[in-house]
Amino acid sequence: PFIAKNAVFLAFASKDTDRFVQALDIFAEVFAEDPKFALMVSDLFVRSQKYEESYESLQRFHADFSLQEGAIPARLSALALALGQMEDAEKYAVEATEDEPTLELGWWSLLRVRARAENHQGALEALTYLEDNFGHRLDEAKLRRDKFQGFASLVSSAEFKEWRDGRK
Repeated sequence: PFIAKNAVFLAFASKDTDRFVQALDIFAEVFAEDPKFALMVSDLFVRSQKYEESYESLQRFHADFSLQEGAIPARLSALALALGQMEDAEKYAVEATEDEPTLELGWWSLLRVRARAENHQGALEALTYLEDNFGHRLDEAKLRRDKFQGFASLVSSAEFKEWRDGRK
């Protein structure tokens, strides 16, 4: 563990990008199971596009520290969604909005999960909350431009059109 930590520090200090990335990978492997480092290791795994490992690490962090806030469940929701684990994605998005209703990220997580699951009514609830509480005006054009690219079914639905017309 000491060598892994020092390797990261020395690679960073030398400004050698390749060595730094390699040192981070070693650090992530050494501390992958340690809940104290799980949040940082999760980030390292995301940068390496190892989403399953990132998800597992973040779950360890969440279980070990049991924080009552929305950011970690929102991140877990995004990772679960990327991995196609829809039930977990929904569970964590709901947890994020319940634990911290004023965190916009949680509501976006809930919207994305429900849109991907084609739960249009549930997605409209999240849209309504985002508009009413965070000042958004989320019309079809904005949702189609979103980097998520998972809103096509929602914005094409009769429910969305009726909802949008009713909010003008």
